[in-house]
Amino acid sequence: GKMSYGDGSVYKGQWYNGKRHGRGKYRFSDGSKYKGEFVQDKIHGAGQLIWPDGSMYVGEWSQGNRHGMGKEYRANGELRYEGIWKDSAPVSK
Repeated sequence: GKMSYGDGSVYKGQWYNGKRHGRGKYRFSDGSKYKGEFVQDKIHGAGQLIWPDGSMYVGEWSQGNRHGMGKEYRANGELRYEGIWKDSAPVSK
């Protein structure tokens, strides 16, 4: 199904009991785009987020945060960070 929200964001994907759950795509009101897994209405599992400037994160998510193994790329495609993330921040090696 598809849902448009009052702030201009849009979700298209799977639902379970009225919540985003399964595979889906979400366009945030700022133009960022997420494609991947949702659990109980939160970004959770494997997914990719592309910011409006073209920079990107590809990897694992937990409860809406970048968490686990992932890679962040600059807008020009250059790898910025690869490794472990916790609460949306890279973990120092």
